[in-house]
Amino acid sequence: NLAPDASGEFTPGFARQRSGSPVTTLVSRPSGTGARQAGVNSSLTGSRGMSADGRFVVFESDADGIDPAAVARHSHLFVRDTLDNTTTLLSRGSGPAGAAANGASAGGAISASGTHVAFFSDATNLLDGETIAGTHVYVRNLVTGETVLADRRASDGTPGTGAATSPEISGAGNRVVFHGRDALTADAIPQDGALYVRDLATETTILTGRGDGADGAV
Repeated sequence: NLAPDASGEFTPGFARQRSGSPVTTLVSRPSGTGARQAGVNSSLTGSRGMSADGRFVVFESDADGIDPAAVARHSHLFVRDTLDNTTTLLSRGSGPAGAAANGASAGGAISASGTHVAFFSDATNLLDGETIAGTHVYVRNLVTGETVLADRRASDGTPGTGAATSPEISGAGNRVVFHGRDALTADAIPQDGALYVRDLATETTILTGRGDGADGAV
C-alpha cells in the first residue's frame, strides 16, 4: 500500500522523495504515469541506484512488460526518469535500439550525474563486433546510448576471461571500480580475485586492491 498503483502480488520497486512534501513513487513500471506496475519481481539496486538529484532510478526486473525490447524472462536493468515519467531498458548493446541483453543483468550503479550506469551481465551480445562468454562489467552512457566493456586487460585492451562483478561508478561516470577474477594487470593475482579501476576516458585499467604507493604490495 505504498502507492495506489502498486499491487501486492509481485515485488515492486519504489522511490521516496525526501525534499519538499514527502512522496512515494512507483518506479518499476512502463513509461507514463498511468501504466501499472510490471508483473513479476522488481527490485532497486541499493543506494547506488539513484542519481544525486533523485531524478533517475535504476532497478532490476525479470518482467517482460516494462520495455518492449525486454522480452526474455531473465533479469534486466532499467532506468526510470521520475521527471519525464519514462522507463528505459539499459542492459542492452550500443544505440538507442541496441540489442537487449541475452543473459541476466544485475548490480546497476548509476553515477551521481545520472549519465552513466555500471552493471554486470552474463550476456554475450552487448558489444559490437565482439562475442564474449562469462560474467562481465559494462557501462551504459545514458546520454549517447553507448555500452562499453569495463573489465579489459591493461596490456592490450582484450576482455578478461574471469568473472567480473560488483561495479561502483564515480560521480561523473568516467571511472568504474569492480571485482575481477582475472589478471587484468601484470601484477594481479587472479586466483584471489582483485579490485580494478577502469578509466573510460583514457581506456586504462589499474589494480587498486594493494598497499600504499604505486607499487604497493598486492
